[in-house]
Amino acid sequence: MSKIAIHGFGCIARSTLKAALQPKLFVPAFISDITDLSTLTALFAYDSSYGPRPDSVTTSDKELSVGDHKMTFVNTTHALPNWGELNWA
Repeated sequence: MSKIAIHGFGCIARSTLKAALQPKLFVPAFISDITDLSTLTALFAYDSSYGPRPDSVTTSDKELSVGDHKMTFVNTTHALPNWGELNWA
């Protein structure tokens, strides 16, 4: 299964992640955004349109965990990530 990075974690990206985690279409490995990780976690965990996630949504250090799936968070406030330098393995 292919790993992907989600650059920008707005409404469409959060909906895409929700859809991808259901049938396991692809594996989101990285998420980047200019917003802090705790805010993004709350937005993903408690969606105003779809309600709360049925599985756990937590953060630890620079990771977003949804159930047993972990994704690395990259803050892009000052610069875009160098995707080639990130560990995709």
